[in-house]
Amino acid sequence: AGDAAARRRAFRAYAALALAREVGATLMFVSMMAFFARVADPTFGGTYMTLLNTVANLGAKWPPSLALYGVDALSAAGVAAPVRLELAASTALGVAWLFLCAPAVRRLQDTPPQRWRPTTSGRPVASP
Repeated sequence: AGDAAARRRAFRAYAALALAREVGATLMFVSMMAFFARVADPTFGGTYMTLLNTVANLGAKWPPSLALYGVDALSAAGVAAPVRLELAASTALGVAWLFLCAPAVRRLQDTPPQRWRPTTSGRPVASP
């Protein structure tokens, strides 16, 4: 009976984490789309927004593949706990990226929408 109760608790914890991940992913998606809509040039319609979304998707899809490759490579090298090692390394890399790149991200965030628009000879392209 104790084993079944532990499995139920583990399942509930997993379900709660999966739900939290989905909520976070949805919030990120909505905020990215709002940002893209804010900076997209109306002259190009949805094309510019599609380009921004494509680049964002490409940037979001390669890390899981790299992580799985890393676990496999660490396992093949005989590392006893490859997932834990990769988790620690990824966390350290993420924290370092946050501190090193936060100023640049803030500058990009504070850039007025007009500066994101394509230009011709240094002048913004006329909007319809």
